[in-house]
Amino acid sequence: GTATGHAADAKAWGWNIVRANMICVPPGSPTVDEMNAGLDALITEYTFRKIVVMVDCHDVTGKNPSAGSADAQALYPFWDRLAHEWKDNPYVWFNMFNEPQDDDDPAAIENWLALERSALARLRSIAPTSVFVADIPGYGQSVQSFRGNNSILRLGAGQCNVLYSWHAYGALASGDGPTSFGDWSDNFDEAKSRANHAEALAFLRDNNIPVVIGELGD
Repeated sequence: GTATGHAADAKAWGWNIVRANMICVPPGSPTVDEMNAGLDALITEYTFRKIVVMVDCHDVTGKNPSAGSADAQALYPFWDRLAHEWKDNPYVWFNMFNEPQDDDDPAAIENWLALERSALARLRSIAPTSVFVADIPGYGQSVQSFRGNNSILRLGAGQCNVLYSWHAYGALASGDGPTSFGDWSDNFDEAKSRANHAEALAFLRDNNIPVVIGELGD
């Protein structure tokens, strides 16, 4: 089925957030108006029970869009409408791009940073205090991008209500390569991965970095 009509169940289960995963520029059916009406109904239902709805667009997953690209710009009418409609509801969070950046080298991080800064500035012009959620680089999995001189934490510097989303799929620096947590390897070693997860989580905790696990898998 669908999430519609199940907010009471979610509340009974102890949930305090749902992620609305969407194609925000629909190819035909439903129409844009139908999509927006359905989303507004979902938001109304869940936020009434104080369950956050984190709205997310999957249109540019792994496409590495630049801030001025047609792919990124095409999403802004969706977000502008949503921001105007829900800017006064703190239970609506804006997760504008699902996994937009596929890599985590310096050039990729700079492209990611420019994209997310542009989106954040646009949201802030409409909704000054709404929560902005940014999927981290490397398909949301490169936790090592929080550290070093090229850290993605520059996005939130001096900003309010900026949240980073880690898509945690179970393998962090698990092979024979670099030991910095998050460096990907195809040679999976569970013990190493567990240790590196502990290191990563401790780093986020000890440095007060606001992170949500936006996706979880194995």
